[in-house]
Amino acid sequence: MPTARATASVAPGTQSSTTIVPGEVVTPPEVPPTFRTVLRRHFISNRFQVFIVSLVVMDAMLVLVELMLDFKIIQPDKDNHAGKVFHCLSIAILTFFMIEIVVKLYVFHKEFFSHKCEILDVVVVIVSFALDIAVLFCGHEFDAFGLLILLRLWRVARIMNSIIISVKTRSERQLSRLKMINYELAMKIQDLEFSCTKKEQEIERLNKLLRDHGLLQ
Repeated sequence: MPTARATASVAPGTQSSTTIVPGEVVTPPEVPPTFRTVLRRHFISNRFQVFIVSLVVMDAMLVLVELMLDFKIIQPDKDNHAGKVFHCLSIAILTFFMIEIVVKLYVFHKEFFSHKCEILDVVVVIVSFALDIAVLFCGHEFDAFGLLILLRLWRVARIMNSIIISVKTRSERQLSRLKMINYELAMKIQDLEFSCTKKEQEIERLNKLLRDHGLLQ
């Protein structure tokens, strides 16, 4: 027998309203994600983590070359153009990391300061950036060799910390995904248990009905 569909009555001269079907689940319209949410997803994505690790590796290579130039393992050219180029590239990478920190503060707010590794990363980046700028513009006013060695070693600490943060972020994302899968499996098990209970009750009801009619001993 076909089921009748209930429609809303419409007064003459008015606009038609949405047809309401009994038993139909009306899903609310999807709310578009905010800009902050989009940035958060971007920061925890695998692609961004790979990009950060790539920059960290590049930064490590620059630090290694600069250390070799400082200790005269590699003989620089007469005007030290190579050292200046590597130094500028290093500052460019640090500038990107400074921008990353500012955006992270905007996205995560107080949550950002709950991670000790992130706080250490901020300190190392800011100090490294300040020392790099000081050496670039005021190098003649400092003990250049000692300051540069301190700067390189400080950058090594930053590189190690960046790798730790990247690995930790990936681990937290995998853990979150596993928790979600575990939750979905638990809900499925609960649904199956509820379905089994209903079927057992239905079987018991049918057995009772058969016994009442003498069809089951």
